Amino acid sequence: MIFATIGNDHREFRRFNNLIHLIGKLYPNEEIIYQNGYTPFISELPNITNKEFIKREEFKHVLEKSSLVFTHAGAGTLLQLTKLKKIPLVLPRLFKFNEHLDNHQKETLNEFIKLKFALEIEYPFFESELNKKIKLAHFLNKSKPLTNDVFKENLLIKSIKKDIAEYLEK
Repeated sequence: MIFATIGNDHREFRRFNNLIHLIGKLYPNEEIIYQNGYTPFISELPNITNKEFIKREEFKHVLEKSSLVFTHAGAGTLLQLTKLKKIPLVLPRLFKFNEHLDNHQKETLNEFIKLKFALEIEYPFFESELNKKIKLAHFLNKSKPLTNDVFKENLLIKSIKKDIAEYLEK
């Protein structure tokens, strides 16, 4: 099962919709669950099920169960995936497409990539490149899981985790 999520930002993320349609066509026999938030999504592909929002416990369960995760570069989602020792395929929201106020998601993603905790999906999408990234993600998620020691010791991750905890307490 593939899980895809764009988080809960109010800005639309149509590029991600296009990515999900492409993945649905490339992998017609793979079940895809897509949390599309505030971005309207309609698909006639039978292998894609979309939900605007998913409750926290169900979200965690779907992340755990999924063989692949496609996501925006939200720090909370990336941290959850790191804890689960899963390397996601990430398309960050970008300012130039009016998907966010700035490019902090790209900056966040770059840090996770340096740590080998994520793979970036390049835009515009090319089937051959996307297939290569998907195969790499499958390989990495099966062959060399992330260690908890790396997660615990990384100062960037500690800082992001602290910020998220403080935000959730509000």
